[in-house]
Amino acid sequence: MASATLDKILLIDLEATCDEPKPASFESEIIEIGVAVLDTKKLEIVDSDYTFVTTYKSWVTPFCTKLTTITAEDLTVANGARPFGDAINWMRKRFGTKNKVWGSWGDYDRDMFFRQCKSFHIDYPFGPGHINVKTQMALLEGLNRGIGAKEAVEYYGLTWEGTHHRAIVDAKNIGRVMIELLKKHRKP
Repeated sequence: MASATLDKILLIDLEATCDEPKPASFESEIIEIGVAVLDTKKLEIVDSDYTFVTTYKSWVTPFCTKLTTITAEDLTVANGARPFGDAINWMRKRFGTKNKVWGSWGDYDRDMFFRQCKSFHIDYPFGPGHINVKTQMALLEGLNRGIGAKEAVEYYGLTWEGTHHRAIVDAKNIGRVMIELLKKHRKP
């Protein structure tokens, strides 16, 4: 594989089934994938999209719906949700994930993709280039720990746009943080 170029970076967020307290037998699954494409030259989000993902091993709990606003009905094929393998193929084809560097807020999303791809025997859709935007921001800004995505948006004097814990909204807001990092720390 040729090296991924850095002119466009994919900012990806996912939502997964969850419960509080989490039963020992509960296995979280990806239920929504959001992708925002950051043009690193223009410093703007130039494309974005999302998909719901059907579940096989878990379910949307009342806690999950309260946190994400996602319901079990949202995850039906009739409402456009895709099985996990189809969602991965959609993302791979729509955004060229193998040839682009991608970023997420922390490592949870990267780890969740690894685990679920392995569990479903699906090829991991990304190349080797991943940016942990949360850690990158903490290091570049001299923070002593990583902060939440919403807190990071506010750190730059911006207002969170949209409903928090929705994949497309979070991906776009992570992109806004990445833009601020690039503006502030890129050499002229």
